[in-house]
Amino acid sequence: MEYSYFLTLFVILFGSLYSLPIQEQDPVNPTQPQEVPLPYFLVGADDATINAFYDMLSGVGNLRDHEIDEQVEKWVNEQSVVIQQKYAEFKSQQKLRQTMAAAMHKKIVENLSQKARVADEEISYIVTNPQLVAEEKEYLIQKILQTLNPEERKELSSLIGVV
Repeated sequence: MEYSYFLTLFVILFGSLYSLPIQEQDPVNPTQPQEVPLPYFLVGADDATINAFYDMLSGVGNLRDHEIDEQVEKWVNEQSVVIQQKYAEFKSQQKLRQTMAAAMHKKIVENLSQKARVADEEISYIVTNPQLVAEEKEYLIQKILQTLNPEERKELSSLIGVV
């Protein structure tokens, strides 16, 4: 199972440290790929390092958030000093990014339709639930998205790119 929407939401809406492979499905039009930026700490890294990061993330489906954090920390600690330093800087700024994203998210949600607002609330609950593993989150989010029409999914996509 791919984790494109789950991880996209996790990364963008909630200020996670992690990103996705460069080509992911667009949640509004699943046949169209969308570009997802590299995490800051991998900018300038060689292709082998970037691919190793994504390979590591591809196996997180059965892990809870704190276990994913631990796996990423372990991976980063095995990388170059430059990546470790960038990661430390990136992580130190995480709280600020999360605060800014939450404020922007709140502002955008005010303008969503009632059904899109409810879906956003449900998705937010799922994404932040520490008891669920990534695969469960992906499944539940996909279930919610399937109940929405294309316009409502498009409304939710306005939240992508907030951070």
